Amino acid sequence: MFSDWNYIESRDTIRLSQAREQLHHAVQIPAMFARSYSPNHPEDHYGNLGWSPQLKGFASHLVKDQWQAALILESFKLVLLKDQQTVQEFNLMDSSLDRAIEDFKGALGAYGFRGELFSSELPYEIASYQSDFGFHGNALEDLRAHFAQLYGNTDLLLTFLSRQYQGVSPHRAWPHHFDLAALFYLENAVQGHERKSIGWGFSPGDEQHREPYYYVNCWPLPKLDQPPAIDYGKWNLEGWIGTVLPYGKFASLSNQQVIIRDYFTSSIEVLRKLLHHY
Repeated sequence: MFSDWNYIESRDTIRLSQAREQLHHAVQIPAMFARSYSPNHPEDHYGNLGWSPQLKGFASHLVKDQWQAALILESFKLVLLKDQQTVQEFNLMDSSLDRAIEDFKGALGAYGFRGELFSSELPYEIASYQSDFGFHGNALEDLRAHFAQLYGNTDLLLTFLSRQYQGVSPHRAWPHHFDLAALFYLENAVQGHERKSIGWGFSPGDEQHREPYYYVNCWPLPKLDQPPAIDYGKWNLEGWIGTVLPYGKFASLSNQQVIIRDYFTSSIEVLRKLLHHY
């Protein structure tokens, strides 16, 4: 289906959680850059990031029409870009989170950015990260590369889905939950003053689901006393309504592309029907 698909071989989920925690905190830095030097936005628009297949990492929104910060996953480097060209890079392998922020902030003055405007405050809460980045640096290198493969595959899948449905938002990574996702508004479907929508994407794992997973959810939340049967994945009914395809249900399987594609298309159709009758 996708010629440039990365085959996902199953990895230890405990180590995956360690790598996910490390990357989740590191990706806040490019988000901080765009948020600090862009207009205030009530929905944190400038804090989200795009997946870059070239960098195999996450790149911020443009600042001053030229500048971006990005996190390269496998090499675990933070880079400052001008017109998509690297002008400076910061090796996070032997750094701590606080030192990485200070080093990056301190370097910005040479490029015309006022350091005092850079803010490391987050408009949301995430679990604290106590370890030095370098503590698990080399030990987690293969897992960071693994996440680069997972996010790269997700970029392919979400691009495919955007061509199947009209009116799908650009897919972006949201640093609060570290998911790469898109949103689809149903045509002429309104609940009160809210447009009905379906969201889909990939999460590297969280407190509710420890292993990585694909998901499809919807809004507003329909009442589901007896969820309809689904062919792939499982229902999530706590906190949000939707379906989940856990990592363990596709990793190391030869037909994983087909499983994931069919999971998305079938879940989207099930939730569309639910919303049309809600």
